[in-house]
Amino acid sequence: MSLGLYSLRPIGKYPMDTLLGSNDPALPDEKVKQLTDLVTISARDLGRVDITNAQVCDKYMTFNVLPQHICSPNVQDAVSCFTEESWQLMRQAWFNGQDDMIRLWFCESWNDVQDNPALGFAKIEGGAVTLDHIKCTKPNQEFIRDNATTEIYNGKKRYEKYLKLELNDLKEKCASENPPISLGEAFKRDENYVLANATITTGYGDSKETLPLADHVSKAVYAKAALKHNQQVKNWADLGIKLLTRAAGATGGSKTDDTGGLLYDEKLDVSKAQLNATSKMRDQVAKFDELMKQEALTPEQVEALGNYIPS
Repeated sequence: MSLGLYSLRPIGKYPMDTLLGSNDPALPDEKVKQLTDLVTISARDLGRVDITNAQVCDKYMTFNVLPQHICSPNVQDAVSCFTEESWQLMRQAWFNGQDDMIRLWFCESWNDVQDNPALGFAKIEGGAVTLDHIKCTKPNQEFIRDNATTEIYNGKKRYEKYLKLELNDLKEKCASENPPISLGEAFKRDENYVLANATITTGYGDSKETLPLADHVSKAVYAKAALKHNQQVKNWADLGIKLLTRAAGATGGSKTDDTGGLLYDEKLDVSKAQLNATSKMRDQVAKFDELMKQEALTPEQVEALGNYIPS
């Protein structure tokens, strides 16, 4: 019996497949295979997940992968360590590690999941997410499908934390040399390629910031200081819009389709008053955010309140 997982089709050739050199982020097939094997183990064996996750980070560094290159190659202007084919292989590796009962019915598209109890599972229409995600429901299918990509990005976050620890180790080595050397001198050595070239991006939209690894770690110490009033309000507005949109859907979006917002789930039976209030609040916060972005602040206001868009 087929396990139901989609089969990968030949994608074709991509320019990045043929490039060479440490500055080229594209990983060759044999290195992708090492990563996918570990991802499958991590998804399958929860008892070993911490070990295999650490091994993935170690592989990334050994392969000279920069964290900024752990991204989908399908995004416009993306510089990815994956080709379209190897990106799908990484996602498939996560699917391969799922419970056998999930693999029995799972397909990337809910419409492709067969509805025949004779196959050993029941396709449940209108079901809910279950704790183990084994039952064949659309919410379970969406969770498993979406988390294949989420797992890659979680791997990126774990790798960034890993590199911060590696940077600390390098600092200790610099201090222990005789005579001690600077971090900049250490970065010039070939073995420190990743630490010297890694960047970390934080924030969203206009407040997004990309810094070299060392600068990011250094700045994090000062970031604990209290933000000024307008910067605190900006953070509140960004989070508020995100949460309210998740609840009520995007402005002008469909209220009935799958992306219409959590509160439109009929099973939750949320009152019309709450739905309307949430939608109005979403729109008001969005209007406030737009107004504040355009508001011209005097030097005195910036000094006392801070910029609404952190500079």
